[in-house]
Amino acid sequence: MKKITLLFSMLLIFALKGQAQFPAPYCAVNFTNNVEPITLVQFAGINNTTIATIGAANSPALENFTAIVGNVGQGITYPISVKGNTDGNFTTYVRAFIDWNQDGDFADASESYDLGTIVNSTGVDAITLTSSIAVPPTASVGNTRMRIIKRFNTNPDSCNTINTGWGQAEDYTLAVAAGTCTPPTVTFAAVSNCPAANFNVTVNVGTMGSAATYQVTDNQQSPTQTISAAGTLTFGPYASGTPIVITVTDPNASLCNVTSATLNNVCLPGCASNPSPANGSTTVPAGPVTLTWDVPTTGGTPASYNVYAGNAAGALTLVGNYTTNSTGNNLVINNYSATIFWQVIAVNAAGSATGCAEWSFTTIAPPGYCLNTPAGLFPAATFTPATCDGVTENEIVANAYAGEYSNVNLTSGQTYIFKSGTTDFVTIANAAGDAPLAYGPSPLTWVSNVTGVVRFISHTNDQCGTANVNRVRSIICGTVTTDAPDYVNLQWPPNATIPEGGTFDVFGQVYEPGVTEPAGQGAGITAWVGISTTDSNPNTWTTWIPMTFNANATNPGNNDEYTATIGDDLDAGSYFYATRFRLNTGPYVYGGIDASNNGGIWDGTTYGSGELTVTPPPAPANDDCSGATVLTVDAAFCNGTNTNGTNLGATDSGVAEADCFNYGLNDVWFTFTAPDDAATVDISTDFLGGTLWDTEIALYSGTCGTLTELDCDQDGGTTTLENGFSWNSVILDTPVTAGETYFIRVSGYSEDNFGNFCLEVSKNQLSVDQHSLAGIKVSPNPVRDVLNISGEANVQSATVRNLLGQQLLVKDVTSDKNINMSTLPSGTYLVELSSETGKRTVKVIKE
Repeated sequence: MKKITLLFSMLLIFALKGQAQFPAPYCAVNFTNNVEPITLVQFAGINNTTIATIGAANSPALENFTAIVGNVGQGITYPISVKGNTDGNFTTYVRAFIDWNQDGDFADASESYDLGTIVNSTGVDAITLTSSIAVPPTASVGNTRMRIIKRFNTNPDSCNTINTGWGQAEDYTLAVAAGTCTPPTVTFAAVSNCPAANFNVTVNVGTMGSAATYQVTDNQQSPTQTISAAGTLTFGPYASGTPIVITVTDPNASLCNVTSATLNNVCLPGCASNPSPANGSTTVPAGPVTLTWDVPTTGGTPASYNVYAGNAAGALTLVGNYTTNSTGNNLVINNYSATIFWQVIAVNAAGSATGCAEWSFTTIAPPGYCLNTPAGLFPAATFTPATCDGVTENEIVANAYAGEYSNVNLTSGQTYIFKSGTTDFVTIANAAGDAPLAYGPSPLTWVSNVTGVVRFISHTNDQCGTANVNRVRSIICGTVTTDAPDYVNLQWPPNATIPEGGTFDVFGQVYEPGVTEPAGQGAGITAWVGISTTDSNPNTWTTWIPMTFNANATNPGNNDEYTATIGDDLDAGSYFYATRFRLNTGPYVYGGIDASNNGGIWDGTTYGSGELTVTPPPAPANDDCSGATVLTVDAAFCNGTNTNGTNLGATDSGVAEADCFNYGLNDVWFTFTAPDDAATVDISTDFLGGTLWDTEIALYSGTCGTLTELDCDQDGGTTTLENGFSWNSVILDTPVTAGETYFIRVSGYSEDNFGNFCLEVSKNQLSVDQHSLAGIKVSPNPVRDVLNISGEANVQSATVRNLLGQQLLVKDVTSDKNINMSTLPSGTYLVELSSETGKRTVKVIKE
């Protein structure tokens, strides 16, 4: 029984050896960058044309054509022709390998042939590499392997052992026979008959071979010609573009047949005619323009057309290449009274048409308004002004483009001032955008005769210019009354000094007969306190904080007193402050204070602004690990209002940057002891109520000076903060040892991220669903091109936005967990990851 089993095993081994997979016994070939195919090989009876499409999905790195056999004889030289796609204006090298001694490799001397290069070819054009291969007189008789390799930038070895680069290889079979004949020496040439659309082929026999006569034929069934002495034969004429192959046949030995490469000739195309718009036209509308022309009636047939255009004759640039006699509607000319010069150059395999005319046309004169909006609608929501007092600017959007519009709700009879940028041109159009209602330079004042939606359109000028540069688009609604208070002031204090992050109270009083005299708050009074870095007229200031009525004022008399708390958002430095009051919708009246601390209407001389000094903040008590603030696990202190920490004034603690940190140099420290019943804890800054909206946190064990990082998070939070994003951090379900002391490090994402926050440690009680996105990671960050998504959660889609919230990329990542960000400019982006259980936004830096 053992003998039978052994015999069966041996038979199986022999069978497997007999079914060795291609390319065995020869080495495989790979091109890891991309496959750029060989499209034609002609050699010794082999005439193999293949597809020219780039990519491994279309053809493999090594093609198996071993079923195609070429016949060669010992000591005979044969011509070879090769074509291939170089994927642009690049140089590729072609090398042939033939196993002449049939030992299963291409490593022996005289088994490789450098055939030359192919440059800037599509693989289907007229570019052909021609060379020759001499069969060694000692070549082994029988079937053997031939390999043709094309590779970008350098000649490869037979296995392309580097396995990188761009190219392709093809394997064929050669049948080697004993050399019993001598072929003639023959040169073939295509001879153009242009401008007639045809050509001839000449066959020049330089020396006769071993046969007395040879039969010469083409692949077009032309009459056979015979040659018995050195000389020249002519075939043709053939229609331009016809592929011709000539064969010189040895009647005694097919090994000595000589076959030409594919011969062709194409005449240059003639010039296009009959342009549209017509040459010299002045009635072309601004906007999308379709250019058309008649196909040339002379010369060779065009394969495509290069279209050139410009603003000056003789200075044209390429617009595009088109395979039909039309550009479609993909050309847009937004300017009025613009003269455009253009030219069409027909192209085919012979080259480009010459001596073709330039044409021109001019767009119509500007109508005085602009309805074109190539940048479209932004924002998507229709805007309704909230305040109609004739003064307040109702901001629609701060990052508008010129060439864009916003939908706005108006009321008939109301006065509106439309503002876009500083020098923009404004057009108000109906809801459909096809009829102007009002237009002019910004700011544009218009009394609406429409109740409902209109389009507020912005352009750079009355030529309807566009620009993808941010500008503010806003509306002032209503009219200003003449109502104004008789008296206002800056009541107190005349000056103040606070640390950075600190605050102080400002008081101001207002008097208007019959309004402020009665008890309580006077009707129609509104008040603000303004802050500026310059001691200038407050009517030029832009930062104003609302004040509230002070019902607890001491002896205000007939005045009403207002107060506001300010300063917590100011950097260290010197500032000036003043009050501002308004009665109904009347003009603003500004309050100041004099050298004797008496208040009055600001005039810049007697009554001026208060002075504020903001000093650098002191370092927090927990600035270093040694001063860490003690937290109680499960204190449940963070409720969306409370805070228990700040990194304002924090300095670098000297501890190495945590693994997930982007900055870490304005860090503060906390500590806790794990309760006896805690196996894992959650650590979170993901709460409302603070002013630090972008944290990074890390967990350590050990003691100060000998810390070990255990866990880290940045942007793992899900709570949407006041800035509209969820950039705070959460460490979930991290293991702890009961009774052991741990340290938590909290930092801002950058030097600009500081403020107060709430940090909480709790025993882990979250379900998997509640933190299903917390384990998602993106890398690398910063990223140059491809951003990878990893983690156990089933992320289904990824959306990339800029910091203005504008959507730039959307991708389904259900199966392909990456996003190609290579086309985006350098900067900071928001990547929103979505699954069935929730969403998470991650901040990513693009290098």
